[in-house]
Amino acid sequence: MAQQAKKKAARQARRSNNTTAGTEGAGNTGLKASDASSARLAQLERERNEALRQLADANERIKQLEDAQEQVVHRIDWVVDSLHTLK
Repeated sequence: MAQQAKKKAARQARRSNNTTAGTEGAGNTGLKASDASSARLAQLERERNEALRQLADANERIKQLEDAQEQVVHRIDWVVDSLHTLK
């Protein structure tokens, strides 16, 4: 019976360590759960903002490439039309 109580206490200690392990970020400073959640939220917001910035940059680059492609198509059309007039 005493061994069962010791095992139960050990399991409970492991469980409590597992639940507080995620809140000890940044070098075991012992942040509270709400502080850790706030820090994680701030990190995710920074990552989201960076992803949105990269998306905007990529969309701008796509627009530039589409414009360049359109110019090339127009130049090719012009060359073909010019060649037809030479006949």
